[in-house]
Amino acid sequence: MQFHSFVNAYNLHNSRNFFYICGLSLCLHGIFFIHPFCMKPKILLVDDLILNRILLKEILAEIGVDFDEAKNGKQAVDMLIAKDYDLILMDIEMPVMNGIDAVRYIRYRLQSPKCDTPVVAITAHDPHSFFDEFQDAPFNDLVTKPYSVPKIERLIQQLCSSKD
Repeated sequence: MQFHSFVNAYNLHNSRNFFYICGLSLCLHGIFFIHPFCMKPKILLVDDLILNRILLKEILAEIGVDFDEAKNGKQAVDMLIAKDYDLILMDIEMPVMNGIDAVRYIRYRLQSPKCDTPVVAITAHDPHSFFDEFQDAPFNDLVTKPYSVPKIERLIQQLCSSKD
């Protein structure tokens, strides 16, 4: 089979210098390696501020994952009940239901496997004092501003691949 026919037969995603073809990546230099996102992770992005959601949506789109968005913790909980997600990126301070209350609800009121969904705090809080202040909030990890493609991509690879 010729290479161009093979490429046309699969969903092809261009992310920076790599083309992802069903789990295999072709670097522009011709080197193949296994890519961790053969099945795109499903991410739930939760933030009340539109500018933060726009920035994170651009990052998630560049990484090439599927995502939905919620504007508060209550909406996020409802969406998680209705649909499976591989990872939730959750802001802390939001109206209706904040991120702390939402992650507690997910961990202590939902059944498995929903309650085991990784939840990462996305915040401007000081990372050195975050878990001291919110020690009883059962987040899996923390990402602080400024957000970047490599930072978010590493997080997704780490938490989504650990579910397999």
